[in-house]
Amino acid sequence: MTSKQKSTIKIILSIALVVGSLYYAQNGVNFSKLMESLKVVNYWWIIATIPVVLFSHWLRAFRWRTMLEPVLKKHSLHNLFSAVMVGYAVNNVLPKGGEFLRPLIFSRREKVSFSTVMATIILERFIFDMPVTLMMAGGVFYL
Repeated sequence: MTSKQKSTIKIILSIALVVGSLYYAQNGVNFSKLMESLKVVNYWWIIATIPVVLFSHWLRAFRWRTMLEPVLKKHSLHNLFSAVMVGYAVNNVLPKGGEFLRPLIFSRREKVSFSTVMATIILERFIFDMPVTLMMAGGVFYL
């Protein structure tokens, strides 16, 4: 099989995945009620969240950069940020799929070991995210 055929198969499978996901997500949606709701939404609240979300993702990329410094001296914050953004985009379609894709994208762009970058993702989950989640859950149960 040639590389062009492989590429064509990947594109067809990607389109099929998107179409299937859209069908599954929209199955049973009442579009007339949806359109009524969209007419009364205050879109300024949505626009106001964009800088906050981007800053949050930039902080995550900066934290990731700090974790990578002992093993990788030179790396681009731009590549880290774009990998974080792609990871979040993939998480919308395939939950936790972005956690695998994020280090893959960064390791290919920076030409570094995937296993090294993946190890930082695992550590990030165990050192930062899990304790914070447990503290928040504990706070909810306490209150």
